[in-house]
Amino acid sequence: MQRSQMVVSEGNLAMMRLGLLCLLLSLSAAVSAKTWYVGILAPQGTEAARAQWQPWLN
Repeated sequence: MQRSQMVVSEGNLAMMRLGLLCLLLSLSAAVSAKTWYVGILAPQGTEAARAQWQPWLN
């Protein structure tokens, strides 16, 4: 290999970091999706949500 091919430029390193950040953010969004789903179901409170949705879960 030539020496110029072994060196990672600062621009490429920044793009790799940005790509990794985007990947991590998308994974964290996928993991926390269930939490947001529960939050949307309970705008009136947990008791109202339980009364409305518990028959569907039984």
